[in-house]
Amino acid sequence: MRSSTKINGYYIGAAFCLLGVLVNIGKTGNKWALLTWGPLSVALTILAYRHNVKKKKKKEDYQNAVSRLKEIYKAALVENDAAKTEQIVVETGLSSKDIAGAAVKSMMQDVFHEETASGALSPDGYERILSVANSLHVNFSSDKQTELLLSKYLQYWSIENEQLPAISVTISLKKGEICHYHFLCRWMEHRTVTKSVAYSGVTGSFKIAKGVRYRIGQFKPMRITSDALAEIDRGEVWLTNQRLIFMGAHKNTTIKYASVLSIVPYSDGIGVQKDSGKSPILLCEDADIVARVFTRLNAI
Repeated sequence: MRSSTKINGYYIGAAFCLLGVLVNIGKTGNKWALLTWGPLSVALTILAYRHNVKKKKKKEDYQNAVSRLKEIYKAALVENDAAKTEQIVVETGLSSKDIAGAAVKSMMQDVFHEETASGALSPDGYERILSVANSLHVNFSSDKQTELLLSKYLQYWSIENEQLPAISVTISLKKGEICHYHFLCRWMEHRTVTKSVAYSGVTGSFKIAKGVRYRIGQFKPMRITSDALAEIDRGEVWLTNQRLIFMGAHKNTTIKYASVLSIVPYSDGIGVQKDSGKSPILLCEDADIVARVFTRLNAI
């Protein structure tokens, strides 16, 4: 922050000096003012440029140091040499502690992205992340956000690869039907909304006789239609091995998986594209989990 403020100050000073030159150009008796403002403006501009170059080189040196340190860390981890890794962490020998921290953070990000590239995290991948973190003295227990993220990715993998758990329900199911997930939702559908807009052309009137006026022009009411997402109902949804069951305040309905063409995930819900009839959008919490469970069941 200090360096950035200083550079900006040089530029501002150079700009003011240049303004002094422009103000005094053409004015008689201002020879000494020009000789003062002109060189000062040039000097401040050179200083500002040199500081920019120095800052850029410092940033490049920092990035190079982080890259070199990452390579040393990786070599130690590949050799499973925990003692060597610990020594590197404690005594980097390359640069300051903040550079070591940046290298560790960058390495953990690389490992995390490698293990979650598929959009989920397997138990083996989770163990690898913990192993690398332990070797680099990274403590996840102090970072609740990271713990929650890892837990979420593990849940994704479980939904996609392991047997879905069966849950007990209070509604009647068909013979052989098993419920795997339950959630609350708002049942939304696209509806065509028509609005009337009063439009008038050029109109006027003139007097023919006392109390009698003749009107020219006419009013032309227009109707405009648009597509809008409307809430149809609110209720509960059960995802079974055969169908989606919805029980709302106003209606009950089911969607068989055979009639589902595709599932569209949203940040706050899922869209169910059907081969016929209205295709609803179910707004709900944990939409990412719902989308994965629905997709898994729909593929069975």
